[in-house]
Amino acid sequence: MAWLRYNFLFFGAFLLTLTLMFIQYKDTKATDFQQLTEMEKIAQLRRMNEYPPSAYRLANHIEKRPEAVIYFKLEKNFVDIFDFFGLFTVYFPPLLLPFFLGGYFDAIKRYPKQILFLSALPIGLMTIIGQQNTKGPISLFPIIIGATIYGMMVFIRWLLGQYEN
Repeated sequence: MAWLRYNFLFFGAFLLTLTLMFIQYKDTKATDFQQLTEMEKIAQLRRMNEYPPSAYRLANHIEKRPEAVIYFKLEKNFVDIFDFFGLFTVYFPPLLLPFFLGGYFDAIKRYPKQILFLSALPIGLMTIIGQQNTKGPISLFPIIIGATIYGMMVFIRWLLGQYEN
């Protein structure tokens, strides 16, 4: 019967994640992969200036291609997702970060396929559409809250095991 409870918990988390992903998709202004903002143009020029003068054609070929622009925007969106210090100062108390990290990695150790699948869905969505909304990365909240609670449970069990000896 434990497997039935576990499957129900996974299915519930999956439905909650899908629901929040839909809300995230509707409320987020999607990243424009064709046009560069002023800040992105400045960063692109800075990168191009780092090439030696003899490789200017190569720099222009690498940096100005549409594929390169798409790659850099996807990379920026992906890296912005993992700003845990920003996430844990704006949306969650910073005290919960160690519990989240401990709980997340312990959960991956115990249930790798399920946790990585539930994590990959919102990460993939936010990599593609970006994070320009007012509510924040709400599709990641179930994973963050669940891993934090799990991390607290693991920590309490560890404390109780220390005092029993």
